[in-house]
Amino acid sequence: MPVQTPAMIPYKIALILILVSYSITSCNEKQKNKVKSISPRLINLTTTNDSILSNDFSYYTDSIFHIQNELIKYLIKKYDNDSCLPLVYGRKNLKEEFEGFKQLGDINNDNKNDSVFVLDPLNWCEYDDGQSYYFTDTSLPRVVSGSYCSRPANFFKAPDIDEDGICEVGFFFSSCVSRYKSLRVYRLKNEQWEQIAIAEFDIMTQDPAKVELETLVQKISKNRFQIKNFFEGKRYWDTVLVN
Repeated sequence: MPVQTPAMIPYKIALILILVSYSITSCNEKQKNKVKSISPRLINLTTTNDSILSNDFSYYTDSIFHIQNELIKYLIKKYDNDSCLPLVYGRKNLKEEFEGFKQLGDINNDNKNDSVFVLDPLNWCEYDDGQSYYFTDTSLPRVVSGSYCSRPANFFKAPDIDEDGICEVGFFFSSCVSRYKSLRVYRLKNEQWEQIAIAEFDIMTQDPAKVELETLVQKISKNRFQIKNFFEGKRYWDTVLVN
Protein backbone atom coordinates (compact mmCIF):
# COMPACT_ATOMS: atom_id res chain seq x y z
CA MET A 1 0.00 0.00 0.00
CA PRO A 2 1.54 3.36 -1.01
CA VAL A 3 2.46 5.72 1.79
CA GLN A 4 0.57 9.05 1.82
CA THR A 5 2.82 12.03 2.35
CA PRO A 6 1.55 15.32 3.84
CA ALA A 7 1.93 16.94 0.41
CA MET A 8 -0.55 14.47 -1.12
CA ILE A 9 -3.38 15.22 1.33
CA PRO A 10 -4.32 18.72 0.05
CA TYR A 11 -4.24 17.34 -3.51
CA LYS A 12 -6.71 14.56 -2.62
CA ILE A 13 -8.96 16.99 -0.77
CA ALA A 14 -8.98 19.31 -3.78
CA LEU A 15 -9.79 16.40 -6.09
CA ILE A 16 -12.72 15.33 -3.89
CA LEU A 17 -14.09 18.90 -3.81
CA ILE A 18 -13.90 19.12 -7.61
CA LEU A 19 -15.79 15.84 -8.01
CA VAL A 20 -18.47 16.87 -5.50
CA SER A 21 -18.85 20.27 -7.18
CA TYR A 22 -19.20 18.65 -10.61
CA SER A 23 -21.81 16.24 -9.28
CA ILE A 24 -23.91 19.04 -7.75
CA THR A 25 -23.64 21.20 -10.88
CA SER A 26 -24.60 18.28 -13.08
CA CYS A 27 -27.66 17.51 -10.94
CA ASN A 28 -28.73 21.16 -10.96
CA GLU A 29 -28.42 21.37 -14.74
CA LYS A 30 -30.47 18.20 -15.13
CA GLN A 31 -33.12 19.62 -12.81
CA LYS A 32 -33.24 22.89 -14.78
CA ASN A 33 -33.59 21.03 -18.04
CA LYS A 34 -36.33 18.92 -16.51
CA VAL A 35 -38.26 22.02 -15.41
CA LYS A 36 -37.85 23.69 -18.80
CA SER A 37 -39.14 20.63 -20.57
CA ILE A 38 -42.53 20.81 -18.85
CA SER A 39 -45.06 22.52 -21.09
CA PRO A 40 -48.01 24.36 -19.45
CA ARG A 41 -50.30 22.60 -21.88
CA LEU A 42 -49.29 19.23 -20.37
CA ILE A 43 -50.35 20.19 -16.85
CA ASN A 44 -53.64 18.48 -16.08
CA LEU A 45 -55.97 20.90 -14.32
CA THR A 46 -58.78 19.05 -12.59
CA THR A 47 -61.97 20.30 -11.02
CA THR A 48 -64.47 18.77 -8.65
CA ASN A 49 -68.22 19.11 -8.30
CA ASP A 50 -67.51 22.17 -6.16
CA SER A 51 -65.19 23.97 -8.56
CA ILE A 52 -64.83 25.11 -12.18
CA LEU A 53 -62.14 26.48 -14.47
CA SER A 54 -62.07 30.25 -14.83
CA ASN A 55 -62.97 30.08 -18.53
CA ASP A 56 -65.99 27.82 -18.06
CA PHE A 57 -68.54 30.21 -19.57
CA SER A 58 -71.25 27.54 -19.42
CA TYR A 59 -71.29 27.68 -15.63
CA TYR A 60 -71.37 31.49 -15.64
CA THR A 61 -74.26 31.61 -18.07
CA ASP A 62 -76.29 28.80 -16.46
CA SER A 63 -75.71 29.53 -12.78
CA ILE A 64 -74.79 33.21 -12.42
CA PHE A 65 -75.79 35.40 -15.37
CA HIS A 66 -78.86 33.50 -16.55
CA ILE A 67 -80.28 35.82 -19.25
CA GLN A 68 -76.83 37.16 -20.19
CA ASN A 69 -75.73 33.93 -21.90
CA GLU A 70 -74.29 35.28 -25.16
CA LEU A 71 -72.70 38.24 -23.39
CA ILE A 72 -70.48 36.26 -21.02
CA LYS A 73 -69.62 33.70 -23.69
CA TYR A 74 -68.48 36.48 -26.02
CA LEU A 75 -66.44 38.28 -23.35
CA ILE A 76 -64.60 35.18 -22.13
CA LYS A 77 -63.70 34.20 -25.68
CA LYS A 78 -62.54 37.76 -26.40
CA TYR A 79 -60.34 38.28 -23.35
CA ASP A 80 -59.19 34.81 -22.33
CA ASN A 81 -55.68 33.89 -23.45
CA ASP A 82 -55.71 30.23 -24.44
CA SER A 83 -51.93 30.03 -24.15
CA CYS A 84 -52.23 30.71 -20.40
CA LEU A 85 -53.37 28.25 -17.77
CA PRO A 86 -56.90 28.84 -16.46
CA LEU A 87 -57.56 29.30 -12.76
CA VAL A 88 -59.72 27.06 -10.60
CA TYR A 89 -62.59 28.76 -8.73
CA GLY A 90 -65.05 27.46 -6.17
CA ARG A 91 -68.64 27.42 -7.44
CA LYS A 92 -70.07 28.57 -4.14
CA ASN A 93 -67.70 31.54 -3.87
CA LEU A 94 -68.45 32.68 -7.41
CA LYS A 95 -72.18 32.64 -6.72
CA GLU A 96 -71.98 34.36 -3.35
CA GLU A 97 -69.50 37.03 -4.43
CA PHE A 98 -71.18 38.05 -7.68
CA GLU A 99 -72.92 41.36 -6.97
CA GLY A 100 -74.82 41.72 -10.20
CA PHE A 101 -74.94 44.69 -12.56
CA LYS A 102 -74.84 48.42 -11.92
CA GLN A 103 -76.63 50.70 -14.36
CA LEU A 104 -74.45 53.64 -15.39
CA GLY A 105 -76.52 55.46 -17.99
CA ASP A 106 -75.52 56.03 -21.61
CA ILE A 107 -71.71 56.03 -21.90
CA ASN A 108 -71.13 55.86 -25.65
CA ASN A 109 -74.00 58.07 -26.85
CA ASP A 110 -76.03 55.29 -28.49
CA ASN A 111 -79.19 56.12 -26.52
CA LYS A 112 -78.93 52.86 -24.55
CA ASN A 113 -78.38 52.38 -20.83
CA ASP A 114 -75.03 50.73 -20.13
CA SER A 115 -74.27 48.54 -17.12
CA VAL A 116 -71.09 47.22 -15.53
CA PHE A 117 -70.20 44.06 -13.61
CA VAL A 118 -67.07 42.46 -12.13
CA LEU A 119 -65.27 39.24 -13.04
CA ASP A 120 -62.21 37.59 -11.52
CA PRO A 121 -59.10 36.96 -13.69
CA LEU A 122 -59.69 34.56 -16.56
CA ASN A 123 -56.24 32.91 -16.43
CA TRP A 124 -52.92 32.89 -14.61
CA CYS A 125 -51.36 35.45 -16.97
CA GLU A 126 -53.67 38.16 -15.61
CA TYR A 127 -53.66 37.00 -11.99
CA ASP A 128 -51.61 40.02 -10.87
CA ASP A 129 -54.02 42.38 -12.66
CA GLY A 130 -56.83 41.57 -10.24
CA GLN A 131 -60.50 41.77 -11.15
CA SER A 132 -61.88 43.62 -14.16
CA TYR A 133 -64.95 45.73 -14.84
CA TYR A 134 -66.94 44.54 -17.87
CA PHE A 135 -69.68 46.41 -19.72
CA THR A 136 -72.92 44.97 -21.06
CA ASP A 137 -72.17 46.93 -24.24
CA THR A 138 -69.39 44.84 -25.78
CA SER A 139 -68.15 47.77 -27.90
CA LEU A 140 -66.70 49.17 -24.66
CA PRO A 141 -63.49 47.38 -23.58
CA ARG A 142 -63.14 46.10 -20.04
CA VAL A 143 -61.35 48.11 -17.36
CA VAL A 144 -58.63 46.20 -15.47
CA SER A 145 -58.82 47.31 -11.85
CA GLY A 146 -55.54 46.02 -10.37
CA SER A 147 -57.44 45.03 -7.23
CA TYR A 148 -59.33 42.08 -5.74
CA CYS A 149 -61.73 44.38 -3.89
CA SER A 150 -63.65 45.68 -6.91
CA ARG A 151 -67.42 46.12 -6.76
CA PRO A 152 -69.96 47.34 -9.32
CA ALA A 153 -71.07 49.97 -6.77
CA ASN A 154 -67.57 51.48 -6.89
CA PHE A 155 -67.78 52.22 -10.62
CA PHE A 156 -69.32 55.38 -12.07
CA LYS A 157 -69.84 57.41 -15.24
CA ALA A 158 -68.03 60.75 -15.46
CA PRO A 159 -68.65 63.70 -17.84
CA ASP A 160 -67.42 63.62 -21.44
CA ILE A 161 -64.36 65.72 -20.62
CA ASP A 162 -62.53 65.47 -23.95
CA GLU A 163 -65.83 65.84 -25.87
CA ASP A 164 -65.26 62.87 -28.15
CA GLY A 165 -68.83 61.64 -27.73
CA ILE A 166 -67.96 58.99 -25.13
CA CYS A 167 -68.22 59.68 -21.41
CA GLU A 168 -65.24 59.12 -19.16
CA VAL A 169 -65.54 56.55 -16.38
CA GLY A 170 -64.05 56.12 -12.94
CA PHE A 171 -63.92 53.84 -9.95
CA PHE A 172 -63.06 53.82 -6.28
CA PHE A 173 -59.87 51.77 -5.98
CA SER A 174 -59.20 49.69 -2.88
CA SER A 175 -56.20 47.48 -2.20
CA CYS A 176 -58.34 45.57 0.36
CA VAL A 177 -56.14 46.82 3.22
CA SER A 178 -55.11 50.19 4.67
CA ARG A 179 -57.19 53.34 5.12
CA TYR A 180 -55.69 54.93 2.02
CA LYS A 181 -57.60 54.29 -1.19
CA SER A 182 -57.90 56.30 -4.41
CA LEU A 183 -60.32 57.58 -7.03
CA ARG A 184 -59.31 56.86 -10.64
CA VAL A 185 -60.65 58.33 -13.86
CA TYR A 186 -60.27 56.95 -17.41
CA ARG A 187 -61.05 58.02 -20.96
CA LEU A 188 -61.41 55.84 -24.03
CA LYS A 189 -58.56 56.40 -26.46
CA ASN A 190 -57.52 54.15 -29.35
CA GLU A 191 -60.09 51.58 -28.19
CA GLN A 192 -58.42 51.27 -24.76
CA TRP A 193 -59.14 52.89 -21.41
CA GLU A 194 -56.43 55.37 -20.47
CA GLN A 195 -56.04 56.69 -16.92
CA ILE A 196 -56.19 60.49 -16.87
CA ALA A 197 -56.43 61.24 -13.14
CA ILE A 198 -55.99 59.76 -9.70
CA ALA A 199 -57.03 61.33 -6.38
CA GLU A 200 -56.33 60.53 -2.73
CA PHE A 201 -59.15 58.90 -0.79
CA ASP A 202 -58.52 58.45 2.93
CA ILE A 203 -61.50 56.58 4.37
CA MET A 204 -60.82 58.08 7.81
CA THR A 205 -61.42 61.49 6.23
CA GLN A 206 -64.45 60.49 4.15
CA ASP A 207 -66.66 57.43 4.38
CA PRO A 208 -66.96 56.30 0.73
CA ALA A 209 -70.45 54.93 1.42
CA LYS A 210 -71.63 58.43 2.31
CA VAL A 211 -70.62 60.21 -0.88
CA GLU A 212 -71.81 59.92 -4.48
CA LEU A 213 -68.69 59.11 -6.47
CA GLU A 214 -70.08 60.83 -9.57
CA THR A 215 -70.00 64.19 -7.77
CA LEU A 216 -66.26 63.98 -7.15
CA VAL A 217 -65.39 64.60 -10.82
CA GLN A 218 -66.60 67.90 -12.27
CA LYS A 219 -65.98 69.17 -15.79
CA ILE A 220 -64.78 72.78 -16.12
CA SER A 221 -64.39 72.97 -19.89
CA LYS A 222 -63.18 70.79 -22.74
CA ASN A 223 -60.17 68.73 -21.56
CA ARG A 224 -60.27 70.39 -18.13
CA PHE A 225 -61.88 69.09 -14.95
CA GLN A 226 -61.63 68.93 -11.16
CA ILE A 227 -61.32 65.85 -8.98
CA LYS A 228 -61.79 65.86 -5.22
CA ASN A 229 -59.27 64.50 -2.71
CA PHE A 230 -59.73 63.29 0.87
CA PHE A 231 -56.47 62.98 2.79
CA GLU A 232 -55.68 63.00 6.52
CA GLY A 233 -58.56 65.26 7.47
CA LYS A 234 -58.23 67.57 4.46
CA ARG A 235 -60.66 67.93 1.55
CA TYR A 236 -59.49 69.69 -1.59
CA TRP A 237 -59.89 69.79 -5.38
CA ASP A 238 -57.20 69.20 -7.98
CA THR A 239 -57.55 70.68 -11.45
CA VAL A 240 -56.55 68.31 -14.25
CA LEU A 241 -55.80 69.17 -17.89
CA VAL A 242 -56.20 66.33 -20.38
CA ASN A 243 -53.71 66.29 -23.26
